[in-house]
Amino acid sequence: MSPPNGYHRRAKIITLPDGGLIPPAAGAIDDPEQGILLSQISCLWNAVATVAGTSQRRMCAASHPTGAESHLGDKRWRLSHGLFIPMMAIAGHALSNSAKAMREGRQSLALDWLVLGARLRRGLGSLFLYGTDFEPCSVIYRGQIRNHMPPGFTGYQIRERQNAFQPGVEAFKEAFPKCSSDPFIQRIRSIWIAAELRYHELHEKCMVRAVPKVVDGPDRSRGAATKGESLRAEYYRQHHEMPRVDEAAFGELDQWFGIERHPVLTRAEYVYEVSDIMEQVLADLLVGHRLEPAVAEELFDSMKAVLIVFANWAGPIPDTSPFSAKCAENQPPNLRNVPDSVEPGQPESASSLTELPFPALHANLYE
Repeated sequence: MSPPNGYHRRAKIITLPDGGLIPPAAGAIDDPEQGILLSQISCLWNAVATVAGTSQRRMCAASHPTGAESHLGDKRWRLSHGLFIPMMAIAGHALSNSAKAMREGRQSLALDWLVLGARLRRGLGSLFLYGTDFEPCSVIYRGQIRNHMPPGFTGYQIRERQNAFQPGVEAFKEAFPKCSSDPFIQRIRSIWIAAELRYHELHEKCMVRAVPKVVDGPDRSRGAATKGESLRAEYYRQHHEMPRVDEAAFGELDQWFGIERHPVLTRAEYVYEVSDIMEQVLADLLVGHRLEPAVAEELFDSMKAVLIVFANWAGPIPDTSPFSAKCAENQPPNLRNVPDSVEPGQPESASSLTELPFPALHANLYE
Protein backbone atom coordinates (compact mmCIF):
# COMPACT_ATOMS: atom_id res chain seq x y z
CA MET A 1 0.00 0.00 0.00
CA SER A 2 1.33 3.45 -0.89
CA PRO A 3 1.77 6.00 1.93
CA PRO A 4 -0.96 8.60 2.52
CA ASN A 5 -0.78 11.57 0.19
CA GLY A 6 1.30 14.34 1.70
CA TYR A 7 3.02 12.11 4.29
CA HIS A 8 6.50 12.46 2.85
CA ARG A 9 6.02 16.03 1.71
CA ARG A 10 5.49 17.17 5.30
CA ALA A 11 8.85 15.72 6.39
CA LYS A 12 11.93 17.92 6.43
CA ILE A 13 14.21 17.08 3.50
CA ILE A 14 16.97 19.69 3.71
CA THR A 15 17.87 22.95 5.45
CA LEU A 16 18.97 25.79 3.18
CA PRO A 17 19.76 29.50 3.62
CA ASP A 18 16.88 31.93 4.01
CA GLY A 19 17.41 33.83 0.79
CA GLY A 20 18.38 30.90 -1.42
CA LEU A 21 21.93 32.19 -1.80
CA ILE A 22 25.22 30.37 -1.27
CA PRO A 23 26.44 31.11 2.30
CA PRO A 24 29.17 33.77 2.25
CA ALA A 25 32.80 32.80 2.67
CA ALA A 26 34.05 33.29 6.21
CA GLY A 27 37.75 32.60 5.79
CA ALA A 28 39.60 29.31 5.63
CA ILE A 29 38.22 26.38 7.60
CA ASP A 30 40.64 25.47 10.36
CA ASP A 31 41.84 22.02 11.39
CA PRO A 32 40.49 19.65 12.47
CA GLU A 33 37.26 20.76 10.78
CA GLN A 34 38.93 21.11 7.40
CA GLY A 35 40.36 17.61 7.53
CA ILE A 36 36.99 16.08 8.45
CA LEU A 37 35.23 18.11 5.76
CA LEU A 38 37.70 17.05 3.08
CA SER A 39 37.49 13.45 4.24
CA GLN A 40 33.72 13.44 3.88
CA ILE A 41 33.89 15.04 0.44
CA SER A 42 36.50 12.48 -0.61
CA CYS A 43 34.33 9.59 0.63
CA LEU A 44 31.32 10.99 -1.18
CA TRP A 45 33.37 11.39 -4.36
CA ASN A 46 34.31 7.71 -4.15
CA ALA A 47 30.67 6.81 -3.52
CA VAL A 48 29.60 8.64 -6.68
CA ALA A 49 32.19 6.69 -8.67
CA THR A 50 31.13 3.41 -7.06
CA VAL A 51 27.41 3.87 -7.66
CA ALA A 52 28.04 5.02 -11.23
CA GLY A 53 29.82 1.75 -11.90
CA THR A 54 27.64 -0.69 -9.94
CA SER A 55 24.02 0.58 -9.89
CA GLN A 56 21.47 -1.91 -11.19
CA ARG A 57 18.95 -1.51 -13.97
CA ARG A 58 15.29 -1.80 -13.01
CA MET A 59 13.72 -3.81 -15.83
CA CYS A 60 10.32 -4.74 -14.44
CA ALA A 61 7.55 -2.18 -14.98
CA ALA A 62 3.84 -2.66 -14.44
CA SER A 63 1.18 -1.09 -16.68
CA HIS A 64 -0.84 -0.10 -13.61
CA PRO A 65 0.35 1.65 -10.44
CA THR A 66 1.69 -0.62 -7.71
CA GLY A 67 2.45 0.24 -4.12
CA ALA A 68 6.18 -0.17 -4.78
CA GLU A 69 6.27 2.19 -7.76
CA SER A 70 3.95 4.71 -6.07
CA HIS A 71 6.30 4.81 -3.09
CA LEU A 72 9.27 5.12 -5.47
CA GLY A 73 7.57 7.97 -7.32
CA ASP A 74 6.94 9.96 -4.15
CA LYS A 75 10.50 9.37 -2.93
CA ARG A 76 12.20 10.30 -6.20
CA TRP A 77 10.04 13.39 -6.70
CA ARG A 78 11.12 14.64 -3.25
CA LEU A 79 14.78 13.65 -3.47
CA SER A 80 15.24 15.07 -6.97
CA HIS A 81 13.96 18.46 -5.85
CA GLY A 82 15.97 18.26 -2.63
CA LEU A 83 19.15 18.12 -4.75
CA PHE A 84 17.91 20.21 -7.69
CA ILE A 85 17.25 23.32 -5.59
CA PRO A 86 20.73 23.74 -4.02
CA MET A 87 22.41 22.59 -7.25
CA MET A 88 20.69 25.50 -9.00
CA ALA A 89 22.26 27.92 -6.51
CA ILE A 90 25.68 26.29 -6.96
CA ALA A 91 25.35 26.61 -10.74
CA GLY A 92 24.60 30.31 -10.31
CA HIS A 93 27.64 30.56 -8.01
CA ALA A 94 29.83 29.01 -10.73
CA LEU A 95 28.50 31.41 -13.38
CA SER A 96 29.02 34.43 -11.13
CA ASN A 97 32.60 33.35 -10.37
CA SER A 98 33.26 32.79 -14.07
CA ALA A 99 32.05 36.30 -14.85
CA LYS A 100 34.13 37.75 -12.00
CA ALA A 101 37.28 36.00 -13.20
CA MET A 102 36.67 37.30 -16.74
CA ARG A 103 36.30 40.87 -15.50
CA GLU A 104 39.63 40.45 -13.70
CA GLY A 105 41.33 39.18 -16.86
CA ARG A 106 41.81 35.59 -15.61
CA GLN A 107 40.55 33.66 -18.61
CA SER A 108 41.72 30.21 -17.50
CA LEU A 109 39.90 30.58 -14.19
CA ALA A 110 36.82 31.90 -16.00
CA LEU A 111 36.82 28.74 -18.11
CA ASP A 112 37.27 26.52 -15.04
CA TRP A 113 34.18 27.96 -13.39
CA LEU A 114 32.14 28.03 -16.59
CA VAL A 115 32.80 24.35 -17.30
CA LEU A 116 31.71 23.52 -13.75
CA GLY A 117 28.56 25.56 -14.33
CA ALA A 118 27.84 23.70 -17.56
CA ARG A 119 28.27 20.33 -15.85
CA LEU A 120 25.85 21.45 -13.15
CA ARG A 121 23.31 22.70 -15.71
CA ARG A 122 23.32 19.33 -17.46
CA GLY A 123 22.91 17.66 -14.07
CA LEU A 124 19.88 19.82 -13.32
CA GLY A 125 18.32 18.48 -16.50
CA SER A 126 19.13 14.89 -15.57
CA LEU A 127 17.43 15.39 -12.19
CA PHE A 128 14.15 16.00 -14.03
CA LEU A 129 14.30 12.46 -15.39
CA TYR A 130 15.53 10.95 -12.13
CA GLY A 131 12.55 12.57 -10.40
CA THR A 132 10.14 10.91 -12.84
CA ASP A 133 11.88 7.53 -12.98
CA PHE A 134 8.88 5.41 -11.95
CA GLU A 135 6.25 3.47 -13.88
CA PRO A 136 3.65 4.09 -15.09
CA CYS A 137 4.98 7.64 -14.76
CA SER A 138 2.05 9.71 -15.98
CA VAL A 139 -0.59 7.83 -13.99
CA ILE A 140 1.35 8.05 -10.72
CA TYR A 141 2.47 11.63 -11.29
CA ARG A 142 -0.99 12.93 -12.12
CA GLY A 143 -2.80 11.03 -9.40
CA GLN A 144 -0.31 11.09 -6.55
CA ILE A 145 1.73 14.26 -7.10
CA ARG A 146 0.33 16.83 -9.52
CA ASN A 147 -3.28 16.66 -8.33
CA HIS A 148 -2.18 17.70 -4.85
CA MET A 149 -0.02 20.65 -5.91
CA PRO A 150 -1.26 24.21 -5.35
CA PRO A 151 -2.74 26.03 -8.41
CA GLY A 152 -0.10 27.51 -10.68
CA PHE A 153 2.72 25.68 -8.87
CA THR A 154 5.93 26.46 -10.76
CA GLY A 155 9.71 26.34 -10.58
CA TYR A 156 9.69 30.14 -10.62
CA GLN A 157 8.83 29.79 -6.91
CA ILE A 158 12.31 28.40 -6.16
CA ARG A 159 14.25 31.02 -4.19
CA GLU A 160 17.54 29.69 -5.52
CA ARG A 161 16.39 30.21 -9.10
CA GLN A 162 15.38 33.81 -8.58
CA ASN A 163 18.08 34.93 -6.16
CA ALA A 164 21.16 32.89 -7.14
CA PHE A 165 20.85 31.26 -10.56
CA GLN A 166 19.26 34.10 -12.54
CA PRO A 167 21.73 36.72 -11.24
CA GLY A 168 24.51 34.34 -12.25
CA VAL A 169 23.06 34.08 -15.76
CA GLU A 170 22.85 37.87 -16.02
CA ALA A 171 26.46 38.23 -14.85
CA PHE A 172 27.49 35.63 -17.45
CA LYS A 173 25.69 37.50 -20.25
CA GLU A 174 27.38 40.75 -19.28
CA ALA A 175 30.87 39.24 -19.05
CA PHE A 176 30.50 37.13 -22.23
CA PRO A 177 28.32 39.23 -24.56
CA LYS A 178 26.63 37.59 -27.51
CA CYS A 179 27.82 40.33 -29.86
CA SER A 180 31.51 39.78 -29.07
CA SER A 181 33.78 38.46 -31.82
CA ASP A 182 36.44 37.37 -29.32
CA PRO A 183 37.16 33.66 -29.99
CA PHE A 184 37.52 32.90 -26.27
CA ILE A 185 34.14 34.46 -25.47
CA GLN A 186 32.55 32.61 -28.37
CA ARG A 187 33.99 29.34 -27.08
CA ILE A 188 32.78 30.02 -23.55
CA ARG A 189 29.30 30.80 -24.88
CA SER A 190 29.25 27.64 -27.01
CA ILE A 191 29.94 25.50 -23.93
CA TRP A 192 27.17 27.15 -21.95
CA ILE A 193 24.66 27.11 -24.83
CA ALA A 194 25.25 23.38 -25.33
CA ALA A 195 24.56 22.75 -21.63
CA GLU A 196 21.48 24.98 -21.74
CA LEU A 197 20.09 23.15 -24.76
CA ARG A 198 20.67 19.82 -23.06
CA TYR A 199 18.89 21.05 -19.92
CA HIS A 200 15.79 22.05 -21.91
CA GLU A 201 15.90 18.81 -23.92
CA LEU A 202 15.78 16.76 -20.71
CA HIS A 203 13.09 18.99 -19.21
CA GLU A 204 10.99 18.39 -22.31
CA LYS A 205 11.46 14.61 -22.00
CA CYS A 206 10.39 14.81 -18.36
CA MET A 207 7.20 16.68 -19.26
CA VAL A 208 6.37 14.21 -22.02
CA ARG A 209 6.77 11.37 -19.52
CA ALA A 210 4.80 12.99 -16.73
CA VAL A 211 2.14 14.98 -18.60
CA PRO A 212 1.89 13.49 -22.11
CA LYS A 213 -0.47 14.89 -24.70
CA VAL A 214 -1.28 12.71 -27.71
CA VAL A 215 -1.12 14.54 -31.03
CA ASP A 216 -4.37 14.23 -32.96
CA GLY A 217 -3.73 15.38 -36.51
CA PRO A 218 -3.77 14.24 -40.12
CA ASP A 219 -0.01 14.15 -40.60
CA ARG A 220 2.64 11.61 -39.66
CA SER A 221 2.71 12.88 -36.07
CA ARG A 222 -0.71 11.38 -35.30
CA GLY A 223 -0.53 9.32 -32.13
CA ALA A 224 2.81 10.78 -31.05
CA ALA A 225 3.18 12.11 -27.51
CA THR A 226 4.17 15.67 -26.79
CA LYS A 227 4.29 17.61 -23.54
CA GLY A 228 1.04 18.62 -21.94
CA GLU A 229 0.10 21.79 -20.11
CA SER A 230 2.12 22.89 -17.08
CA LEU A 231 0.35 24.07 -13.94
CA ARG A 232 1.65 27.56 -14.68
CA ALA A 233 0.17 27.50 -18.20
CA GLU A 234 -3.05 26.05 -16.85
CA TYR A 235 -3.28 28.88 -14.33
CA TYR A 236 -2.75 31.46 -17.07
CA ARG A 237 -5.44 29.90 -19.25
CA GLN A 238 -7.91 30.01 -16.38
CA HIS A 239 -7.01 33.39 -14.86
CA HIS A 240 -5.46 35.28 -17.83
CA GLU A 241 -2.46 36.20 -15.72
CA MET A 242 0.65 34.46 -14.50
CA PRO A 243 0.75 33.24 -10.87
CA ARG A 244 2.47 35.70 -8.56
CA VAL A 245 6.02 34.92 -7.45
CA ASP A 246 6.39 36.53 -4.05
CA GLU A 247 7.42 35.57 -0.53
CA ALA A 248 4.20 33.64 -0.01
CA ALA A 249 4.88 31.64 -3.19
CA PHE A 250 8.46 30.94 -2.09
CA GLY A 251 7.19 29.69 1.25
CA GLU A 252 4.56 27.53 -0.42
CA LEU A 253 7.16 25.68 -2.47
CA ASP A 254 9.49 25.30 0.51
CA GLN A 255 6.71 23.77 2.58
CA TRP A 256 5.59 21.42 -0.18
CA PHE A 257 9.08 20.01 -0.68
CA GLY A 258 10.05 19.88 2.99
CA ILE A 259 12.68 22.65 2.81
CA GLU A 260 13.54 24.38 6.06
CA ARG A 261 15.15 27.81 5.89
CA HIS A 262 17.78 29.07 8.31
CA PRO A 263 18.92 32.71 8.63
CA VAL A 264 22.55 31.82 9.38
CA LEU A 265 24.02 28.76 7.67
CA THR A 266 27.79 28.40 7.30
CA ARG A 267 29.37 26.98 4.18
CA ALA A 268 30.42 23.87 6.10
CA GLU A 269 26.84 23.36 7.29
CA TYR A 270 25.63 23.89 3.72
CA VAL A 271 28.07 21.24 2.50
CA TYR A 272 26.78 18.75 5.06
CA GLU A 273 23.13 19.43 4.21
CA VAL A 274 23.65 19.00 0.46
CA SER A 275 25.94 16.01 0.96
CA ASP A 276 23.22 14.32 3.00
CA ILE A 277 20.63 14.62 0.23
CA MET A 278 23.24 13.50 -2.30
CA GLU A 279 23.90 10.38 -0.23
CA GLN A 280 20.18 9.58 -0.26
CA VAL A 281 20.00 9.96 -4.04
CA LEU A 282 23.06 7.75 -4.48
CA ALA A 283 21.62 5.05 -2.20
CA ASP A 284 18.41 5.07 -4.20
CA LEU A 285 20.26 4.87 -7.53
CA LEU A 286 22.41 2.01 -6.24
CA VAL A 287 19.29 -0.12 -5.69
CA GLY A 288 18.26 0.43 -9.31
CA HIS A 289 17.07 2.91 -11.94
CA ARG A 290 15.84 3.10 -15.54
CA LEU A 291 17.76 6.19 -16.64
CA GLU A 292 19.39 6.22 -20.06
CA PRO A 293 23.18 5.80 -19.71
CA ALA A 294 23.91 9.34 -20.95
CA VAL A 295 21.44 10.83 -18.48
CA ALA A 296 22.86 8.82 -15.58
CA GLU A 297 26.39 9.85 -16.57
CA GLU A 298 25.42 13.52 -16.54
CA LEU A 299 23.75 13.16 -13.15
CA PHE A 300 26.81 11.51 -11.58
CA ASP A 301 29.11 14.05 -13.22
CA SER A 302 27.11 16.96 -11.83
CA MET A 303 27.49 15.49 -8.34
CA LYS A 304 31.25 15.50 -8.88
CA ALA A 305 31.04 19.13 -10.00
CA VAL A 306 29.23 19.97 -6.75
CA LEU A 307 31.98 18.26 -4.76
CA ILE A 308 34.69 20.14 -6.66
CA VAL A 309 33.07 23.41 -5.61
CA PHE A 310 32.74 22.20 -2.01
CA ALA A 311 36.37 21.09 -1.81
CA ASN A 312 37.55 24.47 -3.04
CA TRP A 313 35.55 26.16 -0.29
CA ALA A 314 37.65 24.25 2.23
CA GLY A 315 40.70 26.31 1.28
CA PRO A 316 44.26 25.33 0.34
CA ILE A 317 44.74 21.59 0.62
CA PRO A 318 47.38 20.67 3.22
CA ASP A 319 49.99 18.00 2.48
CA THR A 320 48.46 15.82 5.18
CA SER A 321 45.11 15.67 3.39
CA PRO A 322 44.19 12.59 1.33
CA PHE A 323 43.55 15.08 -1.49
CA SER A 324 47.16 16.25 -1.67
CA ALA A 325 48.27 13.25 -3.72
CA LYS A 326 45.38 13.76 -6.13
CA CYS A 327 46.32 17.40 -6.52
CA ALA A 328 49.88 16.43 -7.38
CA GLU A 329 48.78 13.83 -9.92
CA ASN A 330 46.24 15.96 -11.77
CA GLN A 331 46.39 19.34 -13.41
CA PRO A 332 43.55 21.81 -12.93
CA PRO A 333 41.19 22.20 -15.90
CA ASN A 334 42.18 24.74 -18.50
CA LEU A 335 41.70 25.47 -22.19
CA ARG A 336 43.04 22.11 -23.35
CA ASN A 337 39.98 20.45 -21.79
CA VAL A 338 37.84 22.05 -24.48
CA PRO A 339 38.23 20.27 -27.86
CA ASP A 340 39.72 22.48 -30.56
CA SER A 341 37.25 20.99 -33.02
CA VAL A 342 34.31 22.73 -31.35
CA GLU A 343 33.38 25.79 -33.35
CA PRO A 344 31.62 28.75 -31.72
CA GLY A 345 27.91 28.01 -31.46
CA GLN A 346 28.36 24.30 -32.18
CA PRO A 347 26.92 22.03 -29.45
CA GLU A 348 29.58 20.18 -27.52
CA SER A 349 29.32 16.51 -26.68
CA ALA A 350 28.56 15.54 -23.11
CA SER A 351 31.73 13.46 -22.81
CA SER A 352 33.98 16.45 -23.53
CA LEU A 353 32.72 18.10 -20.36
CA THR A 354 32.99 15.09 -18.08
CA GLU A 355 36.68 14.30 -18.33
CA LEU A 356 37.96 16.90 -15.90
CA PRO A 357 40.01 15.31 -13.10
CA PHE A 358 38.70 15.49 -9.53
CA PRO A 359 40.94 18.26 -8.38
CA ALA A 360 39.93 21.35 -10.02
CA LEU A 361 41.30 21.93 -6.50
CA HIS A 362 43.42 24.81 -7.60
CA ALA A 363 44.46 27.57 -5.27
CA ASN A 364 42.95 30.28 -7.48
CA LEU A 365 39.52 28.67 -7.17
CA TYR A 366 39.48 29.41 -3.46
CA GLU A 367 37.35 32.55 -3.55
